[in-house]
Amino acid sequence: MASDAGALVDKRRFVKIEDITAVVRTDSDMFVEMAETATRFLNGRVWCKSITQGYLDRGLAGIIAIFFFEYERTDGEEAPPSTWIIHGVLPLIVIPPYVAIDGMTALEEYLKVLEAWCDRVEFGLSILDIPPVHHPDGVSMVAMTADYARDLRKRVESLREMILPWLWDWTPDED
Repeated sequence: MASDAGALVDKRRFVKIEDITAVVRTDSDMFVEMAETATRFLNGRVWCKSITQGYLDRGLAGIIAIFFFEYERTDGEEAPPSTWIIHGVLPLIVIPPYVAIDGMTALEEYLKVLEAWCDRVEFGLSILDIPPVHHPDGVSMVAMTADYARDLRKRVESLREMILPWLWDWTPDED
Protein backbone atom coordinates (compact mmCIF):
# COMPACT_ATOMS: atom_id res chain seq x y z
CA MET A 1 0.00 0.00 0.00
CA ALA A 2 1.07 3.57 -0.63
CA SER A 3 2.21 5.45 2.46
CA ASP A 4 0.03 8.12 4.00
CA ALA A 5 2.15 11.25 3.63
CA GLY A 6 -1.16 13.09 4.00
CA ALA A 7 -1.03 12.33 7.73
CA LEU A 8 1.72 14.97 7.89
CA VAL A 9 -0.54 17.68 6.45
CA ASP A 10 -1.54 20.26 9.05
CA LYS A 11 -5.28 20.66 8.57
CA ARG A 12 -5.96 22.95 11.54
CA ARG A 13 -6.61 26.06 9.41
CA PHE A 14 -8.47 24.23 6.63
CA VAL A 15 -12.20 24.66 6.13
CA LYS A 16 -14.18 21.44 5.87
CA ILE A 17 -16.07 21.44 2.59
CA GLU A 18 -19.40 21.08 4.38
CA ASP A 19 -18.57 24.23 6.43
CA ILE A 20 -17.60 26.52 3.53
CA THR A 21 -20.84 28.51 3.53
CA ALA A 22 -20.64 29.06 7.30
CA VAL A 23 -16.94 30.01 7.42
CA VAL A 24 -16.07 31.71 4.13
CA ARG A 25 -17.68 35.14 4.19
CA THR A 26 -17.42 36.21 0.55
CA ASP A 27 -18.29 34.21 -2.56
CA SER A 28 -18.81 31.00 -0.60
CA ASP A 29 -21.17 29.76 -3.32
CA MET A 30 -18.30 29.81 -5.84
CA PHE A 31 -16.08 27.81 -3.48
CA VAL A 32 -18.94 25.34 -2.96
CA GLU A 33 -19.28 24.88 -6.74
CA MET A 34 -15.51 24.39 -7.07
CA ALA A 35 -15.56 21.88 -4.21
CA GLU A 36 -18.42 19.98 -5.85
CA THR A 37 -16.46 19.69 -9.11
CA ALA A 38 -13.33 18.54 -7.27
CA THR A 39 -15.41 16.02 -5.28
CA ARG A 40 -17.08 14.63 -8.42
CA PHE A 41 -13.68 14.36 -10.07
CA LEU A 42 -12.15 12.45 -7.15
CA ASN A 43 -15.18 10.18 -6.83
CA GLY A 44 -14.70 9.32 -10.50
CA ARG A 45 -11.16 7.99 -10.03
CA VAL A 46 -10.84 4.21 -9.97
CA TRP A 47 -8.55 4.37 -6.93
CA CYS A 48 -11.07 6.30 -4.79
CA LYS A 49 -13.70 4.12 -3.13
CA SER A 50 -15.24 6.95 -1.09
CA ILE A 51 -14.27 10.35 0.25
CA THR A 52 -14.06 10.48 4.02
CA GLN A 53 -13.34 14.23 4.31
CA GLY A 54 -12.66 17.17 2.01
CA TYR A 55 -11.13 20.52 2.94
CA LEU A 56 -10.58 23.91 1.37
CA ASP A 57 -7.04 25.05 2.12
CA ARG A 58 -7.15 28.41 0.35
CA GLY A 59 -8.18 30.07 -2.87
CA LEU A 60 -9.65 32.91 -4.84
CA ALA A 61 -13.29 32.11 -5.59
CA GLY A 62 -13.92 31.33 -9.23
CA ILE A 63 -10.19 31.54 -10.07
CA ILE A 64 -8.29 28.89 -8.07
CA ALA A 65 -8.89 26.70 -5.04
CA ILE A 66 -6.62 24.28 -3.24
CA PHE A 67 -8.49 21.31 -1.80
CA PHE A 68 -7.21 18.45 0.32
CA PHE A 69 -9.13 15.18 0.40
CA GLU A 70 -8.90 12.09 2.56
CA TYR A 71 -10.50 9.01 1.08
CA GLU A 72 -10.84 5.27 1.32
CA ARG A 73 -8.88 3.50 -1.40
CA THR A 74 -10.44 0.96 -3.70
CA ASP A 75 -9.30 -2.56 -2.77
CA GLY A 76 -5.98 -3.40 -4.37
CA GLU A 77 -5.18 0.19 -5.40
CA GLU A 78 -1.78 1.62 -4.48
CA ALA A 79 -2.83 5.29 -4.38
CA PRO A 80 -2.17 7.25 -1.18
CA PRO A 81 -5.31 7.65 0.99
CA SER A 82 -5.26 11.44 0.62
CA THR A 83 -4.55 13.95 -2.14
CA TRP A 84 -4.50 17.59 -3.15
CA ILE A 85 -6.76 18.74 -5.95
CA ILE A 86 -6.07 22.12 -7.48
CA HIS A 87 -9.12 23.45 -9.30
CA GLY A 88 -10.19 26.66 -11.00
CA VAL A 89 -9.99 28.34 -14.37
CA LEU A 90 -6.83 26.40 -15.19
CA PRO A 91 -6.87 22.63 -15.73
CA LEU A 92 -7.68 20.40 -12.77
CA ILE A 93 -4.76 18.29 -11.48
CA VAL A 94 -4.27 15.85 -8.62
CA ILE A 95 -1.10 16.39 -6.56
CA PRO A 96 -0.20 13.54 -4.18
CA PRO A 97 0.69 14.45 -0.58
CA TYR A 98 4.14 12.83 -0.80
CA VAL A 99 5.00 15.64 -3.26
CA ALA A 100 3.58 18.44 -1.09
CA ILE A 101 2.59 18.51 2.57
CA ASP A 102 1.04 21.99 2.40
CA GLY A 103 -1.27 23.75 -0.01
CA MET A 104 1.19 26.34 -1.30
CA THR A 105 3.74 23.64 -2.10
CA ALA A 106 0.96 21.69 -3.85
CA LEU A 107 0.11 24.83 -5.84
CA GLU A 108 3.75 25.32 -6.82
CA GLU A 109 3.95 21.68 -7.93
CA TYR A 110 0.70 22.18 -9.86
CA LEU A 111 2.19 25.13 -11.72
CA LYS A 112 5.37 23.15 -12.48
CA VAL A 113 3.29 20.29 -13.89
CA LEU A 114 1.35 22.70 -16.10
CA GLU A 115 4.58 24.30 -17.33
CA ALA A 116 6.12 20.88 -18.05
CA TRP A 117 2.96 19.86 -19.89
CA CYS A 118 3.11 23.05 -21.99
CA ASP A 119 6.79 22.47 -22.82
CA ARG A 120 6.20 18.89 -23.87
CA VAL A 121 3.08 19.57 -25.93
CA GLU A 122 4.71 22.52 -27.71
CA PHE A 123 7.73 20.38 -28.66
CA GLY A 124 5.74 17.22 -29.42
CA LEU A 125 7.21 15.22 -26.52
CA SER A 126 5.58 12.54 -24.38
CA ILE A 127 3.48 13.56 -21.38
CA LEU A 128 3.11 10.05 -19.98
CA ASP A 129 5.36 10.62 -16.95
CA ILE A 130 3.55 13.71 -15.61
CA PRO A 131 0.13 13.85 -13.90
CA PRO A 132 -2.85 13.97 -16.27
CA VAL A 133 -4.12 17.47 -17.05
CA HIS A 134 -7.93 17.64 -16.98
CA HIS A 135 -10.25 20.32 -18.28
CA PRO A 136 -11.56 22.54 -15.44
CA ASP A 137 -14.89 20.69 -15.70
CA GLY A 138 -13.08 17.66 -14.25
CA VAL A 139 -14.48 15.38 -16.94
CA SER A 140 -12.45 15.69 -20.12
CA MET A 141 -8.74 15.94 -20.84
CA VAL A 142 -7.44 19.23 -22.24
CA ALA A 143 -6.63 19.62 -25.94
CA MET A 144 -3.03 18.62 -26.62
CA THR A 145 -2.27 21.32 -29.18
CA ALA A 146 0.60 23.79 -29.35
CA ASP A 147 -1.91 26.67 -29.46
CA TYR A 148 -3.61 25.47 -26.28
CA ALA A 149 -0.21 24.97 -24.62
CA ARG A 150 0.87 28.55 -25.46
CA ASP A 151 -2.43 29.95 -24.15
CA LEU A 152 -2.18 27.86 -21.00
CA ARG A 153 1.40 29.01 -20.40
CA LYS A 154 0.24 32.66 -20.49
CA ARG A 155 -2.50 31.89 -17.96
CA VAL A 156 -0.02 30.04 -15.70
CA GLU A 157 2.34 33.03 -15.83
CA SER A 158 -0.53 35.38 -14.93
CA LEU A 159 -1.55 33.19 -12.01
CA ARG A 160 2.06 33.01 -10.82
CA GLU A 161 2.51 36.80 -11.00
CA MET A 162 -0.87 38.10 -9.83
CA ILE A 163 -2.56 35.43 -7.69
CA LEU A 164 0.18 33.35 -6.10
CA PRO A 165 1.59 36.17 -3.89
CA TRP A 166 -1.89 36.96 -2.59
CA LEU A 167 -2.61 33.33 -1.64
CA TRP A 168 0.27 33.02 0.86
CA ASP A 169 -1.67 34.84 3.59
CA TRP A 170 -5.20 33.78 2.61
CA THR A 171 -7.77 33.25 5.33
CA PRO A 172 -11.44 32.29 4.76
CA ASP A 173 -12.74 35.78 5.49
CA GLU A 174 -10.41 37.55 3.00
CA ASP A 175 -11.78 36.29 -0.30
